[in-house]
Amino acid sequence: MTDNVSIVIPCRDDNIKNFSATLDAINSQALMPSEIIIVDSSKSNQIMDFVSECSVKNLILYKRIKPAFAGFSTNIGVEMSNHELIALLDTKTVPSISWLKDYVEILKKEEVSIVFGNTIFEYSSPFQRAVRAASYGAVPHETVPGTLFHKAIATKIKFKENLRAGYDIDWRERVKDSFRWHLPDKEYISYGDFPNSIFSLIKKYFVYSFYTGLISSQKKLKDIYFSIILIVTALIIPRWNLMLDGWDQNSLYIPDITKKYFLSLVILFLITSLISLFVQSNLKNSLGYKTLKFLLFIFIFYSVFRWNAEIALWAEDTALYIPHITKIFVITIISISIILRGIIRPIHNKEHMRYLLPLTWLKIGLLGVIMDLAKAPGFIFGSIVGRLSRSKPQT
Repeated sequence: MTDNVSIVIPCRDDNIKNFSATLDAINSQALMPSEIIIVDSSKSNQIMDFVSECSVKNLILYKRIKPAFAGFSTNIGVEMSNHELIALLDTKTVPSISWLKDYVEILKKEEVSIVFGNTIFEYSSPFQRAVRAASYGAVPHETVPGTLFHKAIATKIKFKENLRAGYDIDWRERVKDSFRWHLPDKEYISYGDFPNSIFSLIKKYFVYSFYTGLISSQKKLKDIYFSIILIVTALIIPRWNLMLDGWDQNSLYIPDITKKYFLSLVILFLITSLISLFVQSNLKNSLGYKTLKFLLFIFIFYSVFRWNAEIALWAEDTALYIPHITKIFVITIISISIILRGIIRPIHNKEHMRYLLPLTWLKIGLLGVIMDLAKAPGFIFGSIVGRLSRSKPQT
């Protein structure tokens, strides 16, 4: 195997300043690539004009295509490559000087087919720093940008071309099922394009979760059916006895059916949580698990809302009566969420305590809650759309 490497970079109306940093970093590599393939699906000519005068223009193979998502552009770039080794970057990532050299050595030493990118996330404003603390933190993460692999991998397992987001995670999962892979211990790539406003943050996480749900629904049919069963039973079972003629005189009457159903959801949730913790770690990301958590929250909220009516019977002089119980519950849930997202998770992701205190953690926590609220409907909507599109007859 030679050390000739083709770098593939998909582009689409990207920021020239960020892209310039990417190409300058490539030009400083300890092991220079043999070619840089840029697949540009921009509406404007700014990328084309820029690469014609950039620092590595002699290495560039440029192709202009119609507007497309990154998966489509990446597949084209891989097909255009003239070498066995392919490295991937995007216009927002900056590789370290030793990236290509070290990755080629790792590929040989570890005897693997692919070495995934290991990316640290940077910030350029106070808002972006808070977003980083609420999401990735100060620890590196496995990414497709920065990945080096044998061309045969992307020939056999192509990127999905109709996805705006989530295509990279989907590709990684499919590659891991078929090839030996490795993730370096240290970061080699930096990324610094976090949203700069609340609106752009909500939009990004909604869109990302939409496509994540879309992919999940298309891959895991059993998970979809399980979620549907959970939702249908949650709608029917609490009203089961009300639908029977003769109420408790009917042979199909089940005493305390709602309580029994809620208890079964709790038990199911505990079992799936244990399986996720000790056996199958990605189970917690499934649609079924998310649906189960959502239904549990709804039942708990309803139980709290009806507590004084059903348990205390509105007797304010009894020990079971709790004034303002619904408000207390909502405030408690929000407070716990903010603490988890503003202190516990950032500390776990190596954010410094001196940055979090005295009050920055509150801002980070609120951002984390906003991100979660944006992701939930996006994932559910994407799952529904994915299932509906799967049901359509192919022409």
